[in-house]
This record gives sequence, C-alpha cells and structure tokens, in this order.
Amino acid sequence: MAGVPAPARATPAAAGVDYDIVYVRYPRDADTTNVLLPMGELPDGIEPGADLVLLHPDGTRDILVGCRDTPGYQSYQAEANEVDARGVPASAWPSCSVQDPSVSFNGQWVYYTKYLNVNAPARGLATDAFLFKMRIAGPQPERVEVQLTSGASRFTHDRYGGNTFPGDDIPMGIRDLGATPLPGGDIVFTSNRSGLVPPRQGTLQHLTKPTDLLAAQLYRMSDHDGASPNKDLRAVGHSNLHLVQHPFMLRDGRLLLSNWDDAGVKQKYALLTLYAVHPDGSDLKMFMEPHDYHKRLDHFGTQIASGDVVVTSYYPGNVWGFGTLLRMPAVNPDPAFQQAQLPAQEHYRAYARIGTVNMTPHTDGADVAAPGNSGRYSMPAAAPRGGMLVAFSPGPVIGGGPGGVKYPLLDAGVYLIAGAASAVITNPSTQLAVLHNDPAFNEIWPRPVVPYAAIHALPAPLEIPDTANDGGADARLPLGTPFGLIGTSSLYNRESANLAADKFDNGTQRETPPGAWTVQGAQAGLVNNADIYGARILVSVPKPYLSPYLATAYERTVQFDNRLDNHVEGFVSHSSERWKILGEFPVRKTSGGAPVCNPNEPLLKRDALGRVNPADLYAAVPDGPCGLLSPDTSFLARIPADTPFLIQGIDADGMTLFTEQTWRHLAPGEVRSDCGGCHGHAIPAVPFAGTQADQPGYAVWDLAARTPYVTRDGAGNPVVAYRTNAQGQDVGLWDIEFTRDIKPILDTRCLSCHTAQNNTTGTDLVFDDPTYGAYWRLAHDSAPLFGGAPPAGQGGYHAPQMSKYIRAFQARESLLVWKLFGRRLDGRANVSRADDLDYAGAAMPPPGAPQLTDEQKRLIARWVDLGAPADLPGRARNRYTDDDLLPVVALASPLRGANALSWNRVVLGLYDGESGLDMATLRVTLGFDVPGYPAGANLAPLAVAGAGGVWTITLPGAPFPADTGLVMNVRIADRAGNEQREQRHFLLTTRPRVPRNVAVISGY
Repeated sequence: MAGVPAPARATPAAAGVDYDIVYVRYPRDADTTNVLLPMGELPDGIEPGADLVLLHPDGTRDILVGCRDTPGYQSYQAEANEVDARGVPASAWPSCSVQDPSVSFNGQWVYYTKYLNVNAPARGLATDAFLFKMRIAGPQPERVEVQLTSGASRFTHDRYGGNTFPGDDIPMGIRDLGATPLPGGDIVFTSNRSGLVPPRQGTLQHLTKPTDLLAAQLYRMSDHDGASPNKDLRAVGHSNLHLVQHPFMLRDGRLLLSNWDDAGVKQKYALLTLYAVHPDGSDLKMFMEPHDYHKRLDHFGTQIASGDVVVTSYYPGNVWGFGTLLRMPAVNPDPAFQQAQLPAQEHYRAYARIGTVNMTPHTDGADVAAPGNSGRYSMPAAAPRGGMLVAFSPGPVIGGGPGGVKYPLLDAGVYLIAGAASAVITNPSTQLAVLHNDPAFNEIWPRPVVPYAAIHALPAPLEIPDTANDGGADARLPLGTPFGLIGTSSLYNRESANLAADKFDNGTQRETPPGAWTVQGAQAGLVNNADIYGARILVSVPKPYLSPYLATAYERTVQFDNRLDNHVEGFVSHSSERWKILGEFPVRKTSGGAPVCNPNEPLLKRDALGRVNPADLYAAVPDGPCGLLSPDTSFLARIPADTPFLIQGIDADGMTLFTEQTWRHLAPGEVRSDCGGCHGHAIPAVPFAGTQADQPGYAVWDLAARTPYVTRDGAGNPVVAYRTNAQGQDVGLWDIEFTRDIKPILDTRCLSCHTAQNNTTGTDLVFDDPTYGAYWRLAHDSAPLFGGAPPAGQGGYHAPQMSKYIRAFQARESLLVWKLFGRRLDGRANVSRADDLDYAGAAMPPPGAPQLTDEQKRLIARWVDLGAPADLPGRARNRYTDDDLLPVVALASPLRGANALSWNRVVLGLYDGESGLDMATLRVTLGFDVPGYPAGANLAPLAVAGAGGVWTITLPGAPFPADTGLVMNVRIADRAGNEQREQRHFLLTTRPRVPRNVAVISGY
C-alpha cells in the first residue's frame, strides 16, 4: 500500500536517489533458515511469496504484486497486515511468486515473470510461469496486470513424430523467464516451450528426472495489450540446446545472455558464461570465455552509463547467485581476449576479456564464506548519474559446500554503487549506500524506474534489423531461402591447443589447470599445419521430451553419466548428443598444381604442442611452400537454417583434428564468414575479404543438397565422394551407429580372434562376452575391468579417455583406430609422454586374416569422432538413428509487421535434412478471405516450386484489408512425421515501419 513506511532505517533519498525502484521482495526466515533462490543452475528454484514492490525515494513502498509467503516464515509474519496497491490484504494474496523484473524504455512499464501457483519451495513445478507487464509510472499508471504469455500453445515437443502418447505430456510447467523489451515493439525472453531435454540431463546436482531442467532457449514475441497472448511467439535460439538465461540489451542493439554450452565432453557444470547475439537469434558470439576452471558462472548482467558491462561471477551452488562483480568493455578491438588468467578472486580462465576489472576485490564467488564475512553481490542494474543498483548481502553468504553453513544466512537488500564506471569496492560498509534492507525479507532484482535516456542518453538502444531473407546478402541465398552460408577465412589461424599442458589423464579435479576437451582446448593430439586437409560440419540433433525410460542395469553402465535414473533418449554416446555428418570437404586450394597462399595471413609461430604466444606471434622460419605466409584454407558452405551445427577441422583420413564446442545455427538468409579463423581468441582475426572463398567464382559447398565426404582414390590420393542411395539420390545426414554399421565389421573381421577363449593373457580385447560385450569394452570400460591397468598407475580412465581403446571424439588419439591403421596417429611418438598408451605390435587384423577396407577403417574412425553412438536395445524412440529434426520453414513474405498495401505474394522456404519433406502435408492458411479460398482454407495447391526449396503463392484479389491485423499459418511435416509450424501476424499499410537508429557494430 502506498505510504507504508519501510522498516529499514535508510531511505533512497538519503543517498541522493530521487527515482522509484522496482524490486522483488523475496522470503526470508531469520538468520538460520536456508531459502531457495533462482540462480544459474536452478533458474526456477523458487520460494512461495516473492512479491513485486515499488520503492519510493522517501522509503515508502507499494506492493504491486502480492504473493502469499510460506506460513511460519519471518517474512510471512511481517507481511500479515499489509495490503497491496489495489487494496487486497495479504490474507487474500494468491500462492504465487515473481522474478525477473525489467523496465520499459519509456520508464513506465515493468515486465516480469509470475509463477501462478507456488505452494512450497520447489523447482520442476507443474505450475506455469508466464510473462506479465504493468504500467507503474507516467500519467496513467493503472497498475493492472497485463498477461503477455499463456499456456494456449504450451510445449512444442508434440511436433515430433510419435510423441502423441499420454505419457509424453511434460509434467512440469512452462518457464517464460527474463523478459526484455526490444526497440521496435518486441520482447525477448527465455523459455522451455520447445520441450527439449538437454544433452546433459539437468545439472550436476539434479540429474534424476528429465523434467528437472528442460532446455531453455531464446524466444521472441510481439508486445501487446493483453488481448493477444503469445502473439507471434517463436523460438529464435535454435542452437540453445541446454540453458540460456536473462538476456539484456546493449546500447548497440546486441543482446547479452548467459549461455550454458556444454557440447561434447565438457565438465558437467559451471559452464554458464556471457554470449552476444542479435535479437533475431543470429550472429551468436562469445562475449566472455567459458574456460573458467574454478567453477564460476557469469550471470546477472547490466550495461552501465559508461558503456561497460557488469556481470556477477559466482559458484553455481550454496551462494544463492551472489558473488563478485566484474566490469569489462562492451566492445573491444580485435583481438578481444588475452591469454592467461586474471588476478586471483576474479576468474581462472585460459582466455580473459581484455579490460576486465574486479569491482569488488574484498570478496569472491567461491563456495566458502565470503572473505572476512564481507558480503557478496548479485543482480546489478544501471542507474542514473553513473550509478548502479545492486542486491548486496553482508555477512558470510554461504549455505553449504566445503566451508559448511555459516550464519547469518543470506540477508540481501537494495544498495547503490556510485560512480560505477570506476568504482572498486574494498570496504562495502563505507562505499555502498544502503537504500533498503528489511531483515524480514531479501530484497533482490532492483531496477530503477526511469526512462532509458536517463541512464544512456538515448531514447532506446540502437536497433539491429532482423536478418533480411530477401536475397540481398548473397546471390546464392535467394528470397525466401531456408538456408544460410557458413565459412571462415582460415583453419591455420587457430588456438585449438590446450594452454595448460599436454595431458593424457585429465583427472576429475576441475581446479587444476584445465584439461583439453573438458574445459579448454579441443584438439585431437598434436596437430601440425600440414595435417589440415579439410572441414567437417556436424549437426547436433535435439532430444525432444518423451515418456522417460527407467534406466536398466545395462544402460547405467553405458550412459555418459551413470547416475541417471530416467532418460528420454533411446541411444548412448560419449556426449549424449546425436552428432551427424552434414558434409566433409577439402579447404586447400591449388593453381597449376601449386598451393594458393593467402597474402593477408602471416604464418603463426607455434611451439611443440601447437600453442601460439601472442607476444611472439608470427613465424620467422618458412614452413611449407607458402614460406612465411599461410596457405589459403578459407571455405564457404550452404547449410540448413535454424539447425544446430558444429565445425571441425579434419585430416586427409577424415579424422577430427580440432572441433568447436559451441552450438550455433544460422537464421534463414544469414551469412557468417567473420570468424577470422578457427578457435581464435587472443590472436588477430584473418579477414575473409580477399580469400579464395570470397571470390566470385568460388564454388560453395552445398551441404543442403549433397553430402560430400573425404576418401581416397585407387592411387591413395584424398578425394571427395558423395553419399547416395541406389537411385543416385542424396541420403541426407550421415549417422554412424554401432549395431548397424560397426558391429558387422567387427563380427566379420575381428570376432574370430577376439574371443574369451583366445584371451590367453587376460588383457586382450574380447567381443563375445554376453555381459560385457564389444560396445561396452570399446567405449565405456573406464574402470577398467578389462584390458589391463591404465598407464602410469592411474586409477582409471577419465574423460575424454573413455576406455583403453577410445578417446572421445578423437580417432587420432584412440588405440582402436591406431591398430586398424597400423600406426600411431596423434602426432606423438611412444616416448613423447610417459603416462599415456603406447602403440605396439602389428596392425589388426593381422596378415593372413580378412582385412578391413580403407572405407571400413574410415567408418570406424568417424564413429569414434561422432562420440561412439549406439542405439539402446529395446528402445523404440529417440534413437540415434531416428529422425528428430523438424523441417525448416522460412517465411519471407509477408514480413512480420508492416507490409506494402499491394502485397499479394507468399514466399516461403521449405527443407528437411533427414527423411525429406512430405509435401502432401503442407498447409498455408490466411485469417481472411481471398477469391475462391475462404478464411482458413488451404492455399497449398497454389504453391509453385522455385529453385533452392523456395515456394511461391500468388494470391488473387489484392489489395486486401489495410491497417488491420492479419494472420497467416504455415505447417508442414517430414516423412518421419515431424511437423514444423509458423504463425505470422502482419499488416498491410501505406506507412511501413522503418527501424530507427540502426546499429553498426565494429568490434567484439
């Protein structure tokens, strides 16, 4: 109720604050009761009774949204006699909770998430969390809730073929979180509506149920007045396969968000860091490096008035999302990062963003008590006059972990940091201004209720237009294409080697210098420039939720994490991902038999492990026919849009040399050739302009139309072939599975010798054991139970070394593949390291036995590189070999929003990369009549096929109704029954909207 005095002694006005502050009043129960707070690995960890409150400069408060607290809590008792801004007493408040407030650019509206029914501290609740907004300032602050999202469309996992059983319904609620307004009238937020299960189910602490943490992806929708819930709601973060959280805008139009990206065999937790992305989901780039080996999250960020970004750094448990504050430039010149770690108490990274400063060196983000019980910070928000609001809790701020529980527990309040651009807090008791801290509550998520211009001197952030799928970006991407172009300037310009050491055994301790593939570096052995032959592009097929399987005893032995009680996938692999090959192709160029060199790419100097030193970057000794220049290894490939992919460098045997471990996707019509190399962080980018792949005559590798792969001709020279069926047609994504593709080779070429009867030493490889069969022994015997002891007295094999025979995703480093090829393949000699496996003996099969063909050897090597996938016996769905990719639908006309009054043409791109489109299922409907076709009638019979998967429908009867909201729906299925749907609201007008203040971004 307006005018209720704040219990805290301090007032905002006493600190010079003359504006309102909206915050979340979160439950607290004295100093000794632990509460559950939303944070990086528990985004929906919520208590009942989190209220939305407006704090005035004089210290009075208005309760905008009151939610009933847990009976018995101190906060429950403190709110007992309160009424909200509409006069409703606390006794009548619903059992709800609020989080994630953000303020509109005009300073009048607050957007927030509200859980509709929260009766106990919990996560994974069946209740929904939807987006709301409320006008709280300006000439008419009605303070009435406007609901923006609803459960009308709910989860979209039912679009996958076969997901129609009652048990496939998801037993948890929708999580629409972190709403952020965009210039132009849209909203971005994160949501689990896709109904996908992450490759790593849940988090380290929460693994038992697939619904503990569904994948959270970036979503976008139109802002509205409440009459059109879910208006134009659609996923734009198609490569967000695990968890993204809390997007916020930069002045230049980019979004920063915290992205949990754990592709491959990365560590199981603490992988949340900042990425930059355009509001339409395109142009994803790392903003901070996810190579912290002391387990810190980069989360809860803001951009302050100086333009710098401030983010909270904290351990992912026990500290409630509170830690230290890091400040860094929003834009850096190239290169944006530096090698080596920052000073202690900041980050332990292999690469750090240049200019990063610890604002709060008196504390840290560790899972022990804050140094000197000096408190911790979270949820910063830029404020007027160069200030910054922050949630701060004095005391130890630790609720468990190695240091144990320390009292008092979290007591967060609203504080102000003045001069945030240069502030370095060494004594919070004198350098922080307390604005409000009621000991009965935790006050978190403070946000100033002011116009954007009061902080940033702009009416709104600049606007980055959506990717224009109009044919203008590249002639090879016509209007309406369902594809994009991906490429890079060089595979030589890379930092793929692990900086810390060349270790065989990564161990299990993350705090030691980070191991390759698990924290930093993804290189398969020692890689020389001469090893580089080509590139491979993989698709990571998402896992839709379905009725979970109860893990069998066998499945527990072969799962990536054997603690899983339930799982949705009908397969196993070393990453629990479905990596499938989109295509392989060479990248070296020749002219007249001589290599083509890149005059804009000086040769980098590398040490014996393949590392570069930015302080001594360029080679002084010629290497190869290009001397002190690098050969041109640029490429450009056409790939399906809206599809998660990874890029790898490969050798002439088709084996992985290095791989990216960040899922990406392209928007329809997007061109990404700006990587500047491959795994480059602290080295200058090589420009794409001027490379061979940038020349007009360059033949783009069309991986959407054909599936090329690297093989050898009869003379042993590397060549490219194409995968086709008996009719000569492309067969789409290449999946290589153990039972179907690998076991028959082992049975016909290996089993006659590799039997239990022939295992005279007790350490030989056995394929006929009914309990511990070929797959388990090759891919998962990490203890190990068989094959002899690990080298150098190691207690077992640790990821990425999955067994004696296979190193995950690295055929070049796998003993199995060495024996098939008859030589060590990792660039080392047996004497290079004392603690690894050695190559000994002859090639297998031995002379005189039936031999493997070169293609069979390569097939096994690719299987290792893909993570040794195998379908599980008796599982009928979500198998590795199943088609669980939705078709691509790229609706280019009508445009979302305003279109010319003369509009009469539907243009859409359609594509499916596995089973192929079922064109009989295409439905295109309009919400208004056209001659011969009433509203809702299927217009698909009018569709005319064009080149490159583009279809056009010319409508009779134009012009159509002007300045009226119109709607179109498109849906199509593939031959496996996976159905994609697209809805578009649009307007025909003589006044098309022109984006204001279009952003031009230079830097990283």
